[in-house]
Amino acid sequence: MHWHLAGRKVVLVDADPQWSVVRLAERQRALAMQSSGAWRREIAKHVEPLEFASTSPCRIRWRSVEAGPQRDARAELVTRVLADLFEGPVVVVASSLSLADDELFAEERAHVRAAVAKRRAEFATARVLARRALAALGAPPVALVPAPDRAPVWPPGYVGSISHCADHCAVAVARSRDVSSLGLDVEDLRELDPSMRDLVLTPAERRWLRAQPDALQPMLPIVIFSAKEAYYKCQYPITRGFLDFQDVELTIAWAAGTFEARVVREGWPAAIARLAGRFLIADGRVSCGVTLAKG
Repeated sequence: MHWHLAGRKVVLVDADPQWSVVRLAERQRALAMQSSGAWRREIAKHVEPLEFASTSPCRIRWRSVEAGPQRDARAELVTRVLADLFEGPVVVVASSLSLADDELFAEERAHVRAAVAKRRAEFATARVLARRALAALGAPPVALVPAPDRAPVWPPGYVGSISHCADHCAVAVARSRDVSSLGLDVEDLRELDPSMRDLVLTPAERRWLRAQPDALQPMLPIVIFSAKEAYYKCQYPITRGFLDFQDVELTIAWAAGTFEARVVREGWPAAIARLAGRFLIADGRVSCGVTLAKG
């Protein structure tokens, strides 16, 4: 599929010669050819491809870390672009899921000892990627056991967010001196069933949805769902407060690849009640990122 990210030029950092403009354009066309269905083809009409260059000066202030020996060109490119969902110096890593129990600390293995294989793969992949991202920021390897509420627990001095979908995991990490909080969500691009749409979308969002092109309407609810999940993950470490989907309302700038999440419940802390985010549709997934900058 085409790449869609805030209409901005992204320049690859430390690009290998294989990542030429021509090769990247070929990758985009190949990904587009793998899409199927009317609404997927409609996405291509409304999503502008990003411009890539391997010879221009660096225009992004951070870099993503390539993910593991099983990466291919498509996965590597998606990982690189995911970092631009965030403001500030953020490291993002991503890979397919794998049962990596042997790479876990003892206390991490104990945490998921009774879990099914799928859950253990999600947990292990996230911890392996998180340590890789933290290492890129200079942090030593440590056990990353979740809190009782299942929220990630990061080493002192760091913030981050974890997300996984059917066979994919992504992790975003930053230093707390640079960023107050991060929210990352990755979802398989799919239609939400009607009952889930009713749960997720506010009346204003449903009106906005009805005004969009017919062929886009089936996939837009999953974008809204993912954006709200990213916002929730960003706000929770700050407020420790719970929100329903109806408590958060989005304003989406589709052409720009951005959104604003606003809490409509009264009494929510002003510093976290309205945050901007970005979304990316690529490789059969929608990814959303929200950053709470340092005050």
